[in-house]
Amino acid sequence: MHHGNTKKVLDAIAVKRKIPLIDAAVRAKSAHIAGTFGCLGFDTFGLFKLVGGIAKGRPNQEDLDSALRFYEALTVSS
Repeated sequence: MHHGNTKKVLDAIAVKRKIPLIDAAVRAKSAHIAGTFGCLGFDTFGLFKLVGGIAKGRPNQEDLDSALRFYEALTVSS
């Protein structure tokens, strides 16, 4: 998405402090991350599998509604 001379990048999955390579790749393209969004998700990785997983039922409708509000706020501000 272009807005004037500024490229805006939406990264709704990775948070730049957790995945610095994404932030570096975005900066290398002279772009910036316009925002990030995250929510809990059902996880059965590693030891979580032994207890049946964590964050069961996630993402739920409230999470999806929050994601939609996040997206709408970005589209209004661009």
